Amino acid sequence: MTSTDATVREVGDLDPSPPPPPAPPRIGRGRALAFTVGVAALCALVFWLAHESLVDDAYITLAYARNVAVDLHWGLTPQQVSNTATAPGNVLLLATVTALTGLFGDARPVLALGIVCVLCGAAIGWGWARVGHALRLPWWAGAAGAVLVVCNPFLVSALGLEVLPTAAVLMLLLTAAVEQHRRYGPLAFGLLGGLAVLIRPDLVVFVGVLALFTPAVLRKLYVAVPAALLVGAPWYLWSWFFFGSAVPDTFVIKTLQRSFDGVDFANGPFVMFADRPWLVLVSFAPAVLGAVLTLVCLLALPLRLPRLRGTAAPIGLGVGAAVYYAVYCILTVPPYHWYYVPPMIGLTTAGAVLAGRLAARADGTPTRAVSLPFAGAAGVLVAATVALLGMQGAPWVTPPVFGNWAITPDYARAGVAIGERVGDDVVRNPGEIGVLAYFCRCAMVNDFTDRGVIVPMVEQRIARAGPVLGPLLRLNYRNLDRTRQPLQARYELRYEPGPGVGPDVWPVWAPGRGDGHLRLVPLG
Repeated sequence: MTSTDATVREVGDLDPSPPPPPAPPRIGRGRALAFTVGVAALCALVFWLAHESLVDDAYITLAYARNVAVDLHWGLTPQQVSNTATAPGNVLLLATVTALTGLFGDARPVLALGIVCVLCGAAIGWGWARVGHALRLPWWAGAAGAVLVVCNPFLVSALGLEVLPTAAVLMLLLTAAVEQHRRYGPLAFGLLGGLAVLIRPDLVVFVGVLALFTPAVLRKLYVAVPAALLVGAPWYLWSWFFFGSAVPDTFVIKTLQRSFDGVDFANGPFVMFADRPWLVLVSFAPAVLGAVLTLVCLLALPLRLPRLRGTAAPIGLGVGAAVYYAVYCILTVPPYHWYYVPPMIGLTTAGAVLAGRLAARADGTPTRAVSLPFAGAAGVLVAATVALLGMQGAPWVTPPVFGNWAITPDYARAGVAIGERVGDDVVRNPGEIGVLAYFCRCAMVNDFTDRGVIVPMVEQRIARAGPVLGPLLRLNYRNLDRTRQPLQARYELRYEPGPGVGPDVWPVWAPGRGDGHLRLVPLG
């Protein structure tokens, strides 16, 4: 017996019996249509609520997408090539739709984002319909799972970033894993796995762990792995040669930051809970309950309970989310709220599937004594989430989770004025660059746009890396042009608290900070 066969057999023992008694051969069209259209409509509503208040980093992605769509230029600003798009797959998707919007006038990245949100919602709903059909889940499990993911306050506060594409691809991966016995199951899993890693490189954690819990995929790695490479490898090879780094430079930037005044990814939720307990409780509760159900079902798998037949894949999704969370704790990065979204998605989805499976017998017949408590808890979580989002007004001035120095309209007005003021000159940015650079369209530079700034940061990160990560980083940056120097700026843009006066001053405001202003200062 080969080592691969042994691994497959060991994993297969966790889920020794086939999925629950075969579902009807065709999925009900009404249920599939209801889930697909319903979740797509929900995503459209969430986008409308959020579209005027997208966070600063969302505009980094939108700026990349616009530059690719209009000029086939990979960079945050039109003047510099950069490699700080953490989610290249999301940029390429947005750029494609942005280019299509340009067929009817000017390219409109924000409209493209809305279209992508709806498409991702449709994919999530369709995936839930398939999983619910395959595992004979009660309707409320899919409905609650979809709503708790799509409406999670941390996710909706990061629209424009890759949060909804991540939710969609993880749901489709789970669908392929649950339907592993289909003829093309391993091929579909591999293609979706490659897409997931293209959307975010770190989603490889989910792909790897979920594959370990899917015996059919393990048996046909010779199909799944080439399929994944076919989708993901071309971009990363291109990036390695062209940009000098397969991994986006944000890995170096964020891991060098480490924390915000001692608050990092590991302790961030506790600090946020002390400040806004209701927000953190509503956001994390579904994931915490999902983690509990994942652990309980993982420990119970050897008992071969009829109710747990076919649950290896959702358990694998929950385990993947836990591993992902642990990796980020080990990396020690700042507590950017969108970093918590992938494990929230994985654990919430796993929890909803497992709750639905436990609430029904193996043949899908609901058990009232178990179903009512689970359905009631899901209803409470959904009601609390919707209530929290409703408290933000319509449309939102700021999303539920917001930490920028200025609200989006203030940054946008300043960006347009700065672009008219500086023309072709280079402007050094104070730190938050997304909205300003998007509306300025000028040569605005910081470590997200100027690769000359990245070179010493790369050397510092390699020097700090351990015996495992160090060689990987040296290989990743083998082709980096280390002779590149930082651009010389003629102006510096500064953020200063309180009101300000002067010809090159733009007032801004943000909750928690109050009044502030941006000041353009000549250099040299």
